[in-house]
Amino acid sequence: MARRKRKKFTEAEPKIKEYKGYKVGDTIYAKIVSGEMKYGKIHRFYPEDKLGPAFSFVDFTDYKYHVSLMKWIEKDPSPAQKRKAKR
Repeated sequence: MARRKRKKFTEAEPKIKEYKGYKVGDTIYAKIVSGEMKYGKIHRFYPEDKLGPAFSFVDFTDYKYHVSLMKWIEKDPSPAQKRKAKR
């Protein structure tokens, strides 16, 4: 019996490319829900989240997706925060 062709999956382009001065692809330091500091690249924005405007990003240390609130972005992290984020 012949196999079916698999449909190729293409990820949809994010609808919101810029929000509150940040763009998709920007590198940021941000806290996540557990209180840890993470370092990564913005993937998508969620301005209508029930806890407040949020975004998802890919962490550079463990290559996982995380969701954080916009107010948890550290604009000027201290050297200690940078060390913790890159561990």
